[in-house]
Amino acid sequence: VLMMACDSAATEVATVNDFVTAWNTAGAGAIVGTECIVGSNLAAEFAESVTKGLWGGKTLGETMTAFRRDAVKQGNPLGLVFHAVGDVDLTVN
Repeated sequence: VLMMACDSAATEVATVNDFVTAWNTAGAGAIVGTECIVGSNLAAEFAESVTKGLWGGKTLGETMTAFRRDAVKQGNPLGLVFHAVGDVDLTVN
């Protein structure tokens, strides 16, 4: 599940139920969201990169790592705001 919205994977100390917990309880193989406010262009780039990587046979972990490395190489550390919960070895067949 890709939740490309600001703070979609953020967990507050006072929060008992959040989106990540709900999707995990529902049986999602992996949930990816953001830890803070993120621009729509960056979220779209991330979603496109991860989707293409998964359909290309890479694992979720590989696609996220590649996106983060590319972002940092371009001087943008915000690639690190995307957070995965679940199976980083997830693939799409």
